[in-house]
Amino acid sequence: MSSVIFIVCLVPQGSVLGPRLFVLYIADLADVIHQHDVKLHAYADDSQLYMHCQRDDVAATATHLSQCVVDIGH
Repeated sequence: MSSVIFIVCLVPQGSVLGPRLFVLYIADLADVIHQHDVKLHAYADDSQLYMHCQRDDVAATATHLSQCVVDIGH
């Protein structure tokens, strides 16, 4: 069982508000991710969440990551 969750949010491009709104939008991202004990790799406007797991724990890890993404969406 797999599920894909998309978060669609737009930040205006080409204005001085774009970078400021982007920083405000992602300001709490690391805090939420840290609460779930998930690793974060971020560069510019690209963020990747990941966890290491054993082969037997793939389904539980995927569920854990999905819950983290849901909490980020809230």
